[in-house]
Amino acid sequence: MAGWSGIFVTSDVAPELAAISPCPIEYTSVGKGGVVLAIHGSPGGWDQAVVSVGPLIEKGFRLVAPSRPGYLGTSLDAGRTPAEQADLLARLLDVLHIPRAVLVATSGGGPIGVEFALRHPRRTSGLAMLSAVSHRYALPGSAISRRIFMSDFLGWTARSLFRLSPRVAARSLLRQMSTLRGPAFRRLVDEITSDRESIALLGNLVGTMHSLRRRRAGMNNDVEQISRLRDLPLANIGCPVLIVHGRADANVPFDHAEALQRSLPSAELLAFDGGSHLLMLEPNARSANDRLIAFLSRCLEV
Repeated sequence: MAGWSGIFVTSDVAPELAAISPCPIEYTSVGKGGVVLAIHGSPGGWDQAVVSVGPLIEKGFRLVAPSRPGYLGTSLDAGRTPAEQADLLARLLDVLHIPRAVLVATSGGGPIGVEFALRHPRRTSGLAMLSAVSHRYALPGSAISRRIFMSDFLGWTARSLFRLSPRVAARSLLRQMSTLRGPAFRRLVDEITSDRESIALLGNLVGTMHSLRRRRAGMNNDVEQISRLRDLPLANIGCPVLIVHGRADANVPFDHAEALQRSLPSAELLAFDGGSHLLMLEPNARSANDRLIAFLSRCLEV
């Protein structure tokens, strides 16, 4: 989300491999303070998690950002289902000697966040769901379009386009991420491209669009897993829950946020009219920053 006091650049950090049998998991850990476990979306990797929530380290948190199975340095054999991936992340916390953490699950990482909270309740201080999947869903796009999207050539094109024209890059990306069209869409593009921090965050995000072939297995697995997701017992989640979602999200419809809140009436819902799937870029979503930080702090105090 835009509006952090500073800009966090992924080149400031580097990944490591945790020795988890039978397959190691790639992760990075930065900052000091209460632990926030960042569960990235689809596609993703540790670097995209850092772009999304890395600025939290400036607010006194320690960020642990793994690459989920099939992304970058973590083999898909480490775990395919959301339950398997949740258990893998619990083992990562074991290796790092971290007893509890607050989970921040983004987009396609939502089912893994939910499974972690259900399967490891004593290790879950809280769960923040940011534009996140909460039930069975056919992700938009065909297999062919996803293969093109996950090509290194397209990643190079996106990075080159941003260098030439951040506005054109923003418009191209947001057209896939927002249901807004016409004047409302143009206003959204104007808001983002006229804001220094939003442009910096967009540049950081586009900068992670490299080595896309090394993320393809994870993306394909996420599509398969989410399309046949079992009905999760959402009402059994016992930790505090914060839901942040845009009503104009073209990738994960707003009904995912509504379904989660129906199952958990005590959950806090922050809904943004006109908000796209990339709320972190949008100046109009800045009011969520203080709420998210307050939520994380409150969970870690317990």
